[in-house]
Amino acid sequence: MRSLLRARFPHGMQPRSPTYDSVHHQFIARVSGASVGCDAGAYFDAHDGRTNTYTKDRRSGRSIHGEGRCVRIRDVVNRTHLLVGLAGLAAFLLTGQYMDRWLSHLDGMPDGPRALYRSGHIYILFSALLNLVLGVYVVTSAGRTSRWLQYVGSALLVGGLGLFVYGFFAETPLALVERPVTREAIVWSLGGVLFHGTSMLVQHRRRHSAPD
Repeated sequence: MRSLLRARFPHGMQPRSPTYDSVHHQFIARVSGASVGCDAGAYFDAHDGRTNTYTKDRRSGRSIHGEGRCVRIRDVVNRTHLLVGLAGLAAFLLTGQYMDRWLSHLDGMPDGPRALYRSGHIYILFSALLNLVLGVYVVTSAGRTSRWLQYVGSALLVGGLGLFVYGFFAETPLALVERPVTREAIVWSLGGVLFHGTSMLVQHRRRHSAPD
């Protein structure tokens, strides 16, 4: 990795340290309406003693100093999770109002059905928060394997929220302990988290197995 960084940086500019410069992220820049991939990093300028940012246009191969021409933007995965998470919060508030206004705040309801309604209500919040956290922090991986692991995990988490909302209205009024749709939503949520966690492990292993 150190030899690769020396080849990328201009003459007289040496990498500050292997751990500092070897971590590269996939960036997406929007230049003249087209999506352009860029490599981004940092180097230590031995002449003026300063650390500067470094970007390189993957399509043209031209080096760009600074971040003005290579701006990281939210990708489809980020936006999807943010929108789904916000929709889930809205569903959480609406189901709360439904229990308050149409079911008289569950007053007089037997303990069993009451617990089912409350648990279904909390499941929706749980799934919405998972999507919001991913929408804020997830960055699409540059590696093909880890990226597809992220896509599968995201699909499971988004679908899980839909199943929780469906289960609240379709299964909870039946007052049955067995709720197969809600159970499936829990499994999907667990699977989504595991897929994203595996993607992170793959990225970590890929970075640390790269040759110096």
